[in-house]
Amino acid sequence: MLQIARRLTQALSLLFVILVPFLAYLNTLRQAYGIKGFHIANMSGGPVVGKFYAVYERTFGLLDEPVPLIDSVKGSFWSFTIFGFNISDPLAAIDFVLASKSIHGPLLASILIPVALTMILGRAFCGWVCPINTLTELLDRARSGLARILPGIPNINLGSKTKHWVLVGTVIIVVVAGIPLFSTYLPYVILGRELHNMFLFQAVGAGAYLLLILALFEFFISRRGWCRYLCPSGAMLSLIGSRSVVHITKPGSAKCLESCRECDRLCPMGLDVRNGSPGIDCTNCGDCLTVCPQGLLSYTYGFNRKSPVYTAAVVVALALILSTPASAHHMGGIPHYGYTENYPQVPLTEQSADVGDWIVSVTTIFFQGISQDLSSIPYDTQLYIHIRDRNATYSTSTASFKDPFNKGEISKTDNTDSGTSSYTGKILLTISDYQNNKLVSYSLKAPSEESIYRFRHYFKREGDYRVMVGFFPKGQLEEILFAVTIKTPGNSIWPIALGSSVVICSTLFLLYRKQKTTKYRKRKTKMLEVNP
Repeated sequence: MLQIARRLTQALSLLFVILVPFLAYLNTLRQAYGIKGFHIANMSGGPVVGKFYAVYERTFGLLDEPVPLIDSVKGSFWSFTIFGFNISDPLAAIDFVLASKSIHGPLLASILIPVALTMILGRAFCGWVCPINTLTELLDRARSGLARILPGIPNINLGSKTKHWVLVGTVIIVVVAGIPLFSTYLPYVILGRELHNMFLFQAVGAGAYLLLILALFEFFISRRGWCRYLCPSGAMLSLIGSRSVVHITKPGSAKCLESCRECDRLCPMGLDVRNGSPGIDCTNCGDCLTVCPQGLLSYTYGFNRKSPVYTAAVVVALALILSTPASAHHMGGIPHYGYTENYPQVPLTEQSADVGDWIVSVTTIFFQGISQDLSSIPYDTQLYIHIRDRNATYSTSTASFKDPFNKGEISKTDNTDSGTSSYTGKILLTISDYQNNKLVSYSLKAPSEESIYRFRHYFKREGDYRVMVGFFPKGQLEEILFAVTIKTPGNSIWPIALGSSVVICSTLFLLYRKQKTTKYRKRKTKMLEVNP
């Protein structure tokens, strides 16, 4: 029963990673073409996508507003939003905070649930949820089948501590280079990104080749090599959950059958389960529980408040939260507008205000925060302006299309956007200082892309500025004033970043010494038993 529950959880998590970008693609067709999206999907994506779109129409399409419902769930296990609630991987916070040298409260808040669950359940994310672990389990079964035919397939052991050094090394690079590196190479992040590219753009990037290399590595070189020896996320979770409430143990007085090694053989992490507690690398998958012929292993519950790992984690968390407030900062790889609505975890400045029947939004991006290669000019700023009508008109039409399931024609009344929801006329932008001294004026006759107006300005210094947006609905000038603060990311996070690295390195060293001492004592005990 336990393994049925785990397999079901794994299947649902993998389905989540696949369905979110796929439904986003169908949602895009629905927004653009309404009920006619079936034909577009059938022509652009082929008959399979067409049939999926038909299923979309026969389920979500029956709702009054299917698009906002589907759009309320977005992202992947790196960072996702579900019905307005944000959840992020702890490494996402480390990646962005250390790379940007700034703090963002909502981002830190979004990791509280994963951290709390890891403190309770240990490294259970790896064994129960992670889609890469699910795929590598399937690869492991295929590898075992091949090993029966072709014995002697290499199985290189890189050492369980290697992943901790990968974690520390990546943290140092992120701090020194200012690059959010974890999001670049973690397989489950790459998987979500490539699925998004495949569904929305019908293409894949270099990440797909990295996943293929990983699969070949797992299949021909090292069994479960990524999860056992290299994954920095697994290393981080093992540290956070090193004294988890739920863990697998064997009673000290219980003795295993002399020839039985089933738990060790089946353990996906290659742990020494037979001799007691599996240790901090245990994923709580429960495979060893189901295979033990004597039923000696079980989940137990207990919390050690004196754990040095938890103490260090609390100190670092408090230091991060109590440090300087976030400076507005762009993180690469995210679309140009709609940050607050679509990516609330990301530290960005986005404001909106009403002018009559219109909603005007202004998004501020600082280019030197993305990469010095893009701009080494201080206070190089880009402003994105979007104006939409809150009372957009809709036209009602009745359309029909052929049922892909061969059940004749389907007729349906559909509300289709008439195209007047976004303003696309001339726009004025005036930037002044807080003493109301005019600095510069810009104008655009039409949007730069879609319905977005893009302006780039080089501010001479940090400070508070006034941005006046003017536009001409119905031929009459409408103006609205925004306050914009220009501030580059500071260096106040450097002591915290270096302190975090020291804490992590010290913790790893203490764990290594403890493990080494324990192994030495076990060896000495065995020698005394053999030679009393």
